Parts: sequence; C-alpha cells; structure tokens
Amino acid sequence: MNFLKRSYLVVFLMVCTASSFAQVLLDEDIFDNDLNGWTSDTGWDWSEDGRAIGPNNFWDNRPPIGSVSGPGALAYRAAEGDTTRVVSRPYNFTGNPTVFLRFTQYYRRWMGSTRLNILIGGAEVQSLQLNDNVGINIETSHRDLQILDLSEEVGNSENVQLEFIFEGANYFWLIDDVQFFDSYPYPQTRPAFFGDSLVIFGAPYDNYQVDTAGWAYVPNQLVVQFAAGVTELEKQLIRDTVGAVKISSCVCDRLELWELTNDPFNYGDGQGPNGGSIGILSNKKGTGSTAKVDGVDYNYYNGTQLQSIDDVPIQELTPAELAPFALSPADALRIAILDTGLDFTHERVREFIYRIPDASDLDCLINDPIGWNFVDSLNNVFDDNSHGTHVAGIVAETLRTLNQGQDNCSYQILPYKTHDEHGIATLFNVTCATYQAIQDSARIINDSWGFYGDPSEILQNALDSVELAGAYVVSAAGNEGLRLDTLLQYPACYDNNSMVSVAAELFDPNGIIAIADFSNISNTLVDIAAPGDNILSSLPRPSYGAAQTNLLDFKSGTSMAAPAVSAALAVAYCAGPLEAKERLLDCAEKFAPYFPDIIQGSRLELNKVCITPVDAVPESQFPQFTLYPNPASHQIQVRAEAEAGFTQIRVVDMRGVIMQEYQQSSWSAGQVTGINLDALPAGSYFLQIQQEDAYWVAKFIKI
Repeated sequence: MNFLKRSYLVVFLMVCTASSFAQVLLDEDIFDNDLNGWTSDTGWDWSEDGRAIGPNNFWDNRPPIGSVSGPGALAYRAAEGDTTRVVSRPYNFTGNPTVFLRFTQYYRRWMGSTRLNILIGGAEVQSLQLNDNVGINIETSHRDLQILDLSEEVGNSENVQLEFIFEGANYFWLIDDVQFFDSYPYPQTRPAFFGDSLVIFGAPYDNYQVDTAGWAYVPNQLVVQFAAGVTELEKQLIRDTVGAVKISSCVCDRLELWELTNDPFNYGDGQGPNGGSIGILSNKKGTGSTAKVDGVDYNYYNGTQLQSIDDVPIQELTPAELAPFALSPADALRIAILDTGLDFTHERVREFIYRIPDASDLDCLINDPIGWNFVDSLNNVFDDNSHGTHVAGIVAETLRTLNQGQDNCSYQILPYKTHDEHGIATLFNVTCATYQAIQDSARIINDSWGFYGDPSEILQNALDSVELAGAYVVSAAGNEGLRLDTLLQYPACYDNNSMVSVAAELFDPNGIIAIADFSNISNTLVDIAAPGDNILSSLPRPSYGAAQTNLLDFKSGTSMAAPAVSAALAVAYCAGPLEAKERLLDCAEKFAPYFPDIIQGSRLELNKVCITPVDAVPESQFPQFTLYPNPASHQIQVRAEAEAGFTQIRVVDMRGVIMQEYQQSSWSAGQVTGINLDALPAGSYFLQIQQEDAYWVAKFIKI
C-alpha cells in the first residue's frame, strides 16, 4: 500500500491551492473543561465524560459522544415534556461573508423535537428544525456530524449566538465541537489526509459519511451479502423494506451493492438535506437483522498510491489483442494482484500473463481471460495510476530471483483492477475481486491497499472464504508510521491464519538495515518485514494504446514490500501448499532489532532458499526418495534410497486439498511403495513425504 504521506503531500501542494476544501476555522467551542460561556437555566449542563448518564441511569451502557476533541460535551438528559434551551457566547464574523457551522451530536428521540435558533444582538433571525429524520425510539450515531450553511443569516455579522432547543419528551441530546468555518467543512478521517484526498479527487463524500472509527464511505451505499439459497423475490422484499435499489452485483449475484433512497417503507429515517447518520445507520442495522443476510457494511473507501490524475477511458480488449497471450498452463500457480491494474505488455511482467481458457469461465463473468476491471466493468485491466504495474513488477522480479529453475511450478499473475486512476477503491470492488480470485483458483492474493475504519463483516467473510480455499492473502501494513495496536488497519489486521501482514524495511547508505520510518508496525499484528524503500520496478505506458516503452522507476511503501513476500510465499506454496506460510516465516531471518516491532523480528531474506524444502537443510538430513511412474497402471512408485522411519505420505492438489493420505511405519533401503491414482481426476499434484521435521516434495501430473 502506498498511503505515503510524503507522496501525498506532493499531490496536495499541486491541487489544494485552488481547492475549496481548505477551510479556515473561524471560531470554536469544544467543552473540554466547562460550558465555555454557554448558559442554560432549564437543565442543560456539562457532561465531563461526554456520556448521557442521568439521575435515573437509563443510559449507562451508551458510549460517550464521539467528537474529535474527546470527553466533555453539552448535555441534556431525560426531559419530561419541557422546553429547554442552551445559549452560546457571542461570536463575531465581521469580514467573513461565508460561514458554515459544524457540530457533533449524539441524540436519541422519544416523542419530542430539536431546533436551532440563530440570534443576532439577542434577536432571533432564523429557526432551523433538526433531526427530522430520526424516528421514535431511534438514536443517531454517537459521532453524528451536522453541517449548516449560515452565510445568509450571519455573514459579516457580530454578536451572533446559537440557541439549541430541546422540546417535548425525549431521552438525551449531547453536543460537542461547535465550530465555524469560512467554507464547507468536510469531516476529518483518521488519518485526515485520506478524507482531504477524496475531496480533491471529487469522490462522493458528504458531511456525515464517516463511521465510528472516522473512516469514509460512499454516501447512501451499502454492500450486502445474501445467504445461500435466498430467492430473488426474498431479496427484493428486503430491498423494498429499507428503501434500497440494487445498482450492481458480483459473485453470481450473492454480493450486491445498494443505493438507499429517501423513501424507506419501514424506518422513516432516510437521509435528510442537512445530513446526519441515522438514515444509513438504521437501514444497515435493519438489513443485517434478517437471517437471510450473511453480512452488510457501508461501502467503505480504501486506497493505494493517491494521485491526482485525469480519467482516460479504457476500452474493452479485443480478441486480436488477447490472442498473443498463451493459454494458462493447467498447473499454473496463480498470484492475484488487487490494485490499480497492470500494463500487461511490460517486458518485466509479460512472461507471467496467460489467458484462462474459455471453458473454465464458469464464474458469472463473461470474457475475463487475463483478469477483470472492477472499476469500469470490462476485461481491460490497464493501469492508469502506475501503482499496480509497479507491484506486479516486484512480484515478477522476485519470482525470477527465487526460482531460477529450482522448482517445477508455472507462475501466473492475475491482475484485478479494483482501484481507479486516483488510487481509490470501494469495499464492494475489492471484495468482489477477492471472491473472483478464489473462483479463478488464485493461491496467493496481494493486497497492497487498506483502510482504517471499523472492521468489515463483508471483507471478513471473503477472507474466511480464501482460507477455506487453501489460499493466502498478503497485505501491506500501511505507511502512516503507526503502531497498529492503537489504530487497526484492514485487511492487514485481520487474524485469519491465511493472512500475512508486511512492514517495509530500508537499507541506508551505510549498509544499516532498519524498519522504514513510514511503515506501520506491531509485534502482535505484523508478520514480516521486507524491502520497501526506493524499490525499482515497472511503470505502465502513459496511456492505453501508446507505444510500449518499458518504463522503470523507484517507489517506496509497504505496497512494495508486500509483493516481494507474495512471490516468496508462492515459491513456498509450490514446494508444499499446506505449510507454505509456516515455511515462509520459519525461513525468515530473526533480526533482533525488529523484535519490538515485528512478530519474532522476522525479515524476508531473499538470499535464502529454504522456502523450497529440498534445499532447506543438508542433504544427509533429508529423507531420500525417488519418484517414477508405472506405465502399466495408474500408479506412481516411490523408492526409498536409504533406511527411513515412520513416514507420512500425502497427495495434495494445486489448491492445497489433501486427496490421499497414507502412513508407513518404516522403510528399508531400496523398498518400493506404489500409490494408486485411480480415484484422482486428471491434473497436477504434489506428493509430500514427511518424517518428523524433514520432508520431501515432488510434483506429478496425471493425464
């Protein structure tokens, strides 16, 4: 992943000088220590911990208001039909014709209402109804942002005051971080630069589209995964109930992307013109409450290398353009790359690009022989950002470095364009691509991207499916220089056994090896470090159809470290699928300076060849066998070249599934054992022979 802040700042400086997002804070009240000069004689007070706990303790289990400033908030709790009000100190906006108000609230409604009056010189000039979209017995998110344009009412005015009014029987209302800006104040994501980038790139990003962890998602969109066997009629009934329209689907319609309308049948809380989180929040909860749904999430944004690049249309690949690529070998070990795409004509990666035969196109995608573009919904995965081509080049070069003819595997890169020209993607695209990689029999999936939001149930389901398929996901740990134990980043922080999380290391001019200062770290969540600073790799052509120039350049980030590990893991997988991750990590150097920051201080050492078992230890320590076919029957013969003890024998397919398993208590020198292959379909297999900690692997093909 290349959320590199130093790279981002270059983009920022090029663009933000003319951007409207660079708002100026005119004034604020954050209530950290007291009421900040606000007054009330009708029950409003200061909540030190930002909670709604009152005398009757009805709301003890509620979280505090999720404002950026932290604990401390205006509070009114358990009103019994009163009209209560709290009035601000005076503000002066002389010289500011444009004034936007932003505040964080946490509100639960019973039968009452809320209102904001604007006062100038003590006289009311405007009264605004708030929270109209909150239904009875419904509450907002605890970090619900409200943004109002008050330019017409208070621009260039002095002695301006706010009066929040709470009428009728309600439960509680908490208010914090009352702030005024000179232009539209987009909320901060955590980290803040990502939300700023969305604004620069013109991505849909409204005032309330951040989750409880401060991460952005596409306004009014949900990703929904249905349980197996749910009918189309049942799906439509659920959509109608929450007022949603299906705008896309994948995985043979099991995963759907919805857009919410303002007319839900059941909830009465669609998005209002002034924002608020209640509409999408309650629709998300309502959708997820049925047993027919396996998961539902906001359509989260995520990113790789963030760049301001003009969108250039990408056209469908024609049969003539696909014809030069050879058909994929039947036993190809496939490495999926979910990224900004790939310039598949680049000389550094072209040898790993094959066509998947049409006969295997049974995954509900039509005409996807070399990958799929989930951004434009077509078969051309051309990289219009450069990040994905750079990542693929590292995979290719590492395979060449590690392999050098030492194993019998054919390797194939499967590119999936999940991120647009800016390096931005959505949860729907990356999850669809993850399932597609499983469908296309990828054994390794490289995710050089991430996000810091709440953990996604939808993505977790996809990663569980990867694990069930016997495949692995290698994920960049991120480039914010954070300890991930304090701010989780996904997918790197999921704890599936099939996940490998990668930090970036550097080599300084004096030959010192160290974790890169931009790399995220954790000695409980990050598995291994690999080179990620100033890595030379491939770049795409300037545009699709341009002459190939085979460009190269340097990039830095955990995005560059992850593909080196993906390639090493693929070589380990070739030697034995079931132990691939363990072998990769066991063979990593245990580097003492990394122990506080990386699990077991592991760093990838490409000069080691122990990820291929035959080269792992001196020959005398290995069980010695010879494998040869029996031409008279569907058998392979295994001959022990030396005396051996108890042995475990497995026949494993290319997915890592055990097809046959045997035990033999002892071997004498020259003893031959036959293994019957009648029950196996035609295809490629591994034969694994294991004795204690040593094992021998050979690959064979049944025709």
